[in-house]
Amino acid sequence: MNQPPHLRQRSALQAYYFALVLFITLLSLAAVSLLSLESFTPTMVLGGAFASLLLSALFFTRYRPSQRMTRPEWGVVALVLLAFALRSNTAIDVYGGQDPGVYTNVASHFAQHGSWIIKDPLLDELADRKDLQDYYVATTLRRTSQNTTGGWYGNMLPGVYLKDLQENEWVSQFYHVNTVWLAIGEWLFGQERKGLPLALLSSLTLIAAYLLTVRVCASQAAGIAAAFLLATNAAHSYIGTFPVSEAVAGFFFLSALAMLSAGFQFTSVLPFAALFLTRITGFLTAPLILISLGWMVIKRRDVKAAWTGFGILCAYGVSVVWGLTFSGPYARDIYRGKLGVPPALLEHAASTFLAVGVVWLLCCFIALRYRERLLPLCKRVIHYRVPLTIAALALIVVAIAYRGYLLGFTDHYAQHRWFGVRWKMAALGVDSLRYLSIYTLSLMLSPLGILAFIIGLASVCRVAFTRSSLAPLALCSIGFFAALTVKQLTTPYLYYFGRYLVSELLPLAIICAAIALHSLTRYLPRLKHLILPAYCLAVLVLLYPSITARLKIREGRQFFEAMSCVNEATPGRSVLLIDKKDFPEVPIVTALRFSFHKPTFGIREADFSEPGKLNDLITYFQSKGYTVYLLSSHDSWKTKEGFHRVLRIPAVVRKVGSRAAPPTKISTLVHPIRLYSLQKPDTLPEICKKVEEYGR
Repeated sequence: MNQPPHLRQRSALQAYYFALVLFITLLSLAAVSLLSLESFTPTMVLGGAFASLLLSALFFTRYRPSQRMTRPEWGVVALVLLAFALRSNTAIDVYGGQDPGVYTNVASHFAQHGSWIIKDPLLDELADRKDLQDYYVATTLRRTSQNTTGGWYGNMLPGVYLKDLQENEWVSQFYHVNTVWLAIGEWLFGQERKGLPLALLSSLTLIAAYLLTVRVCASQAAGIAAAFLLATNAAHSYIGTFPVSEAVAGFFFLSALAMLSAGFQFTSVLPFAALFLTRITGFLTAPLILISLGWMVIKRRDVKAAWTGFGILCAYGVSVVWGLTFSGPYARDIYRGKLGVPPALLEHAASTFLAVGVVWLLCCFIALRYRERLLPLCKRVIHYRVPLTIAALALIVVAIAYRGYLLGFTDHYAQHRWFGVRWKMAALGVDSLRYLSIYTLSLMLSPLGILAFIIGLASVCRVAFTRSSLAPLALCSIGFFAALTVKQLTTPYLYYFGRYLVSELLPLAIICAAIALHSLTRYLPRLKHLILPAYCLAVLVLLYPSITARLKIREGRQFFEAMSCVNEATPGRSVLLIDKKDFPEVPIVTALRFSFHKPTFGIREADFSEPGKLNDLITYFQSKGYTVYLLSSHDSWKTKEGFHRVLRIPAVVRKVGSRAAPPTKISTLVHPIRLYSLQKPDTLPEICKKVEEYGR
């Protein structure tokens, strides 16, 4: 079968990688579709995988490579294996209350129940005791209430929102692609290794970085340098082990850019669609891509770019409707509260995006119709590409400097809810500047890397004016640089908040840095074989403390073992009463409810001080077939009649992180847990003996 001329010399690595990206994308879309139909089961997902594999094979057959894998391409494959080895020690973060715990715990619910709807395990069972049900809603289900239009709002736990209290329906906060991959990982590798699919996707991002770098500067050495720096980067490898959406989003984002730059415009719509269903930040990505596609339409009379833009608009529109339907409270909070989108537009999101898509096509075809009149303007823009690029970068730098001055040397942000009150970053003088996102990026790249990034960014933007296929790469690079250093001015804590820089900006920065170093070889031809290896070695030495610190521990392991201990010590059909006094309810209850499927019932000791009241609650649960246990932070329950202390263990949380400094320190937080039972057990599970050692 004849191939289009611009694809005939395509590399073998590119062909294999794009087929793999297509398989992963189609499987992701199939998995979230099955989840929405409440049919997310191993058998159904296996069927989706088979269909995805068939379509990917057809794609590969259509665009079979014209040459074998070269040695540099095999070198990139070796780097992918190295990257996966560095990321394989994945975190098992069931600690509730923050994004990683939400993703991990909800993934266990998806794997167990196969539905996006979350049912509270006790709410319906308490229906025959209205007094206990009301108490349960007040103490265990947080801030549940009904608005004037009949809609419900509130949350069971942070990250699990109320959909309808009467129907006992709750929904996960976040979009679902990342979570379904964690659920698939749990099926394949068990709870402790469910993050391996995310580590794999993070590692595969290296190939996209290699392809993009080679596309810009036609240098395999520069591409290998970019892949190596991304493989060994401490921040990128850390996020690859972390159960958040940034690793998956970065894979789809860079893969879609690689497809666009290689001429696979229609195919690139699919990874963009998966990206929009992974994170809600499509409102930033989509406009940047559309602007670059508009340039391609005018510059080279590219009708495919017009239809690709329409496809991306439709994909983003579907993601908005998806979010409003399946993650409604979170999506409405972002679009209404953060972005100020009028409610009327959200109510008619599907028709709104369809109308916008039609307007996009009309504008593109009008531009094509009057292209001859627009070309002189394009030529003037191209003529002034160097000053325009310098002006854009200078504007970003000035904006960062101005806002940094306001942050550190005035009281402008002293009462700011985030900068001043929450994190106390404002009005500290020079110390405030260490919280700037540009400084955080320099910690991730090294000072040498940030300088190379700025130079490479200027080079990429300059080239993109004449090579319009690189416009998406250039515009996304400068757009995310501005958004994540000017708009998102600060990064209060690494790595947790630094992850927002990792999914798009960090890989783009590494690509730009490799391009800058390749450009330097043209001015120093005698050193051209030394510049890239020397740069990689220098960056590796500068980032070595961060890399080694990240490899020292497996985050979440000890806390997970503590929760496993509680789970094994409360076998069968059991309910856990939670003494709310001084108890870390959110992190522990989230893990027990979702990862270990243990129902919990929050109590206040003062509410059960009357004789017989607690026994009435216990008797009620026993009549339902439950074995009753009690969790507390205190030893006082062992003096109460009928209770035996089964366990006294520490729930240890260890993390790599720091504030405004290279993340080389390991912080430790300990939650003391006491488990009580009405019957004294004969023996303890082996896992509990191991956990008890952590407290000694």
